Amino acid sequence: MSGNVKGILWMVAAVCTLTVMAVTLKHVVQTISPWQASWLRMVFGVAFLLPWVIRNGASSIMSDRLPLLIARGVFGTGSFALTIYTLRELILADAVVLSFTTPFWVIPLAALMLGEMAGWRRALVTAVGFGGVILVVKPQFGIETAMIIALVAAVLRAFVVVFIKDLVRTEAPRRVVFWFFATGMIVLAGPALTNWTAPSAAEWAWILLAAIAGWIGQEFLSRAYREGEATVISPIEFGRVPLAAVIGFAIFSEVPDLWTAAGTVVIVGAAWAISRTRATAGGAS
Repeated sequence: MSGNVKGILWMVAAVCTLTVMAVTLKHVVQTISPWQASWLRMVFGVAFLLPWVIRNGASSIMSDRLPLLIARGVFGTGSFALTIYTLRELILADAVVLSFTTPFWVIPLAALMLGEMAGWRRALVTAVGFGGVILVVKPQFGIETAMIIALVAAVLRAFVVVFIKDLVRTEAPRRVVFWFFATGMIVLAGPALTNWTAPSAAEWAWILLAAIAGWIGQEFLSRAYREGEATVISPIEFGRVPLAAVIGFAIFSEVPDLWTAAGTVVIVGAAWAISRTRATAGGAS
């Protein structure tokens, strides 16, 4: 079996598990606070990594770049918590497609913070992508607050991408992930405890399922990109959008409007084009 075929299979598995995470979290935040659900996700993340930390000792998580690791954790936590909030307030398809606007924000941030110039082609595609955002947000009908929050979450995630691009040059991936969960557990403790309601046994099970699905999904993503070429497998990740729309209709009786459908096509197309130009032409594209 070729590397690209393996990569495609891993990416399909990642798409399915990450969609399970989103659906599960959308279900659970109908009855408990998004901040509580986000905090518990962080707690489970730390718990999953504790055996690794104990086995490898404190040196496995210590670094001279701790401030940047914590900054990545703060921005990642903000993005994750706001995304969970939007899952409660928006239909699943809208929440998922707006999360795919992150590449549009990464390009100017990478230019400012890393000196990576996008080139005119990627800049043009980014502008087209923002046109798709306008279609989804539908400002002519009144801007929904949750959609603005979803875009803020995407911007924060763009900062995370830039931080990670810098960190992975010197830091082990699991160290980066550990500080994301550890920082999130601290940052979200106040909002979570302020809005705390005792979860039922079923809610505990849903949160645990979301945590496991998110963990496995990230592992599948890593394996997908390790096995296959990014230009071949990255478009498959956009399958989360139609899958979210189908599940949103089947489980939550959500029906995306034509504006969302049109905007989704533009956003996904632009994000796909950006992923290809990055891989094939680099900064000169």
